[in-house]
Amino acid sequence: MRIIAGEKRGHYLIGPPQVDIKGLRPMPDKVRESVFNILGSWVVGKTVLDLYAGTGAVGLEALSRGASSVTFVELNKITIDVIEKNIMKLGFSAEVLQRDAKSFISDLKDKYDLIFITPPHAIIDFEVTKLAGDRINKGGIIIQESDSKEDIPEIKGLKKFDHRDYGKLKLTFFEK
Repeated sequence: MRIIAGEKRGHYLIGPPQVDIKGLRPMPDKVRESVFNILGSWVVGKTVLDLYAGTGAVGLEALSRGASSVTFVELNKITIDVIEKNIMKLGFSAEVLQRDAKSFISDLKDKYDLIFITPPHAIIDFEVTKLAGDRINKGGIIIQESDSKEDIPEIKGLKKFDHRDYGKLKLTFFEK
């Protein structure tokens, strides 16, 4: 895993220790590159929420490309440690929270410009996406990762404006 572009382009990320972490599958570099190519310079100055952050590669890429802030939400302590090490390694500052994504978004009062929802495919819960729709700024974007065979429902108050298939992985883009 590496940072693909921006201020920290080419920096390699620390990966999780060689233990089996249920459901952990970092977004492949090529997919992450494609996502940020779609977003382009729009991400500069934006506030980002990385739900089910895993290794943090998505949020770290956003920081490298100029996001003003990123909040990482992850339940697994092992991957929380990985995120914190990578933030320090890259010289960034960010908020890292060990929380369940659904309870976090349910309690959330703040709003963000960009929300990544990248759960392990076994626990996809579109209620999180619906809740995120209330926590996104007008003109903001939600990117939902799912299995390519998953039927992505319409979400009230959000416009589905794009989707991309990457083998077994699908990304759906919503705008408020």
